[in-house]
Amino acid sequence: VASGLLDPTGPARTAASALNALRLPRAAPMYTSTAAAAVATLPLSAAAALETAAVAEVVVAGAGAGAVTGAGAMASLVLPQVLGAAVSAYGCYVIGQKVGQLSAQLRDHSDQVGGSLVDLGEGVRSVSLELRDAGQALAAGLSDLASLLRQQRTEDFVIRTRVAQQQLADDMAVLLERPSAAKRQAVREGARELRKAVGELLEVCSRMLE
Repeated sequence: VASGLLDPTGPARTAASALNALRLPRAAPMYTSTAAAAVATLPLSAAAALETAAVAEVVVAGAGAGAVTGAGAMASLVLPQVLGAAVSAYGCYVIGQKVGQLSAQLRDHSDQVGGSLVDLGEGVRSVSLELRDAGQALAAGLSDLASLLRQQRTEDFVIRTRVAQQQLADDMAVLLERPSAAKRQAVREGARELRKAVGELLEVCSRMLE
């Protein structure tokens, strides 16, 4: 057994020796006492050889089982790490896909916002132009209205001046027909109104000339 453990080919040689020993009686033509003793002891030697071979096989099988057990222990230690690395790699892949999708969505949103800003800028420019045109039209309208008001005011002052002049002429005629203190006072007031109306008319005319 010890030789079988130390030398892996020992059991094979022992089995071969046992088979050769079993073949000796068939090859010998006659038996001697020594040969008979050898033949008598052959079954025991063969049994011992077979037992030795069986023990060697058991030892080799135990060594193989130990190797398998060591490999299983190594696999039990390495397999969780491999699985963890695979899970981490898959998680990184999923995160990368999500990041790519978010980047694409942000790119589309940026393009939409950029287009909206361009449209908004064009709308603001259009509104600015319309407001400028409306302001110019309003200024022209106000100028026309001012001109119209000045003309109307001038006409009013002209009419007022003419009325004051006519009233003064009537008061002068009455005063010349029948002079009295009341008639003279009326003529003075009429002359005062005429001077006032003429002064306002001259002021309006000067503003129109400016």
